[in-house]
Amino acid sequence: MRSRVLIGIILVATFSAAPTNSWHSARATQSTPAEIAKLIDDCGLETTVMANRLFNFSFNQTATEEALNKTDQLKSSESKVYEVYPTAIGRRVRLIYVQIAENGAPLSGKKARSTNSNICAKLPVNSKCRALNSG
Repeated sequence: MRSRVLIGIILVATFSAAPTNSWHSARATQSTPAEIAKLIDDCGLETTVMANRLFNFSFNQTATEEALNKTDQLKSSESKVYEVYPTAIGRRVRLIYVQIAENGAPLSGKKARSTNSNICAKLPVNSKCRALNSG
């Protein structure tokens, strides 16, 4: 809702601004409030469609923790790679993180299954959990 109001303010400011050259003045027309409202609604719909499309894809994410000593030199480093799955639960989208590697090496089969079953225990039954446990 905030984005629609912000877009509306920007559009009103744009359409009400004075043209800066003759090309603009020849093309400038006044939009009616109904046209502006329709434009805002169309823009909001396209934004919603775009946001929903983003949640159709999984991606990888790397998390790195580094510990430094008192002289700011690297003492230790730990890196974990996750596959991230956007999943709709009710009307909310949650990101499900599945660890697939640690310190540059893939997880062992036992640790991977343990991680996957811990994730699935927290979620309602769905096909993504079944797919994680079968692999």
